[in-house]
Amino acid sequence: MFGPAAVAGAGSSAPPLSSSDPRVRRIPFVTQRPTFSEAKRVARLLSAVFEIPGEVMLQRELEEQAQEAEAAAMMEAQGESSRVPLESLPELIAVP
Repeated sequence: MFGPAAVAGAGSSAPPLSSSDPRVRRIPFVTQRPTFSEAKRVARLLSAVFEIPGEVMLQRELEEQAQEAEAAAMMEAQGESSRVPLESLPELIAVP
């Protein structure tokens, strides 16, 4: 059986879903009118993966640090002294 009667519970006065139903959850963004196209838009957003720019920059910095460490290890293996750039030293914090 399909149609409004099937969705509404075949003539029962109770709604098919209530706000206390564990399947009903809040979504982390504002929605528009309750239309089918809006439901499709929400489903597309909830199933998508977005890349956060800060995490991309962190990943690049970690890769650069790994390359610098590898180059320093190669220099030491060749007998050259390795120098640590000032940018890589942790900041000194004065404790009162």
